Amino acid sequence: MPNRLIRVLLVDDDEDDFALTRYLLADSKGGNYDLEWASSYERGLEAVLNGRHDVYLLDFRLGARSGVELLREAQRLGGKGP
Repeated sequence: MPNRLIRVLLVDDDEDDFALTRYLLADSKGGNYDLEWASSYERGLEAVLNGRHDVYLLDFRLGARSGVELLREAQRLGGKGP
């Protein structure tokens, strides 16, 4: 299914990592990707709770919190995401 759009959410507070991820996905021949970027824990949590993405890429360190904490909080709040 190479034409299927895969919606990816990157939660990362480093814009350079977003640029690199965007480049790598654009260069990938294995799929059609739509990359969305959340630049903070709070924005990432909101996006995960919306559950509009197929793949979630979470930075381990998001300021004072972590991607693991974000996943736990999303699960606790009953989001539609992972």
